[in-house]
Amino acid sequence: MFRRGGNKKQYFGSPVDQNSGVVPTLISRSVDFLNQYLEEPGLFRISGQQGVINEIRAQWDKGQSPTFDAKTSPHNVAGLLKLYLREMPEPLFTHARYPLFIDS
Repeated sequence: MFRRGGNKKQYFGSPVDQNSGVVPTLISRSVDFLNQYLEEPGLFRISGQQGVINEIRAQWDKGQSPTFDAKTSPHNVAGLLKLYLREMPEPLFTHARYPLFIDS
């Protein structure tokens, strides 16, 4: 995943390599963290703090790997994950494979 016009790693707005078989680190770390909060009311419905979400996003785009700890709001991590998925240039269920998903 690379920033357009440069060689710096960028997570947001970059395609997932469909052939690598590797889940992007941001997704796996977010899901691992959120698994602890599945009973949290409104986990994916209640908005996180946009400023905090933007700060965490900037860290990922700079190639840093922010820590999700006990002080991290699960709503912020859920908001970050939703933002990442929304900004993907192609959905996880790709356009090319969509008919296969429908058929199954």
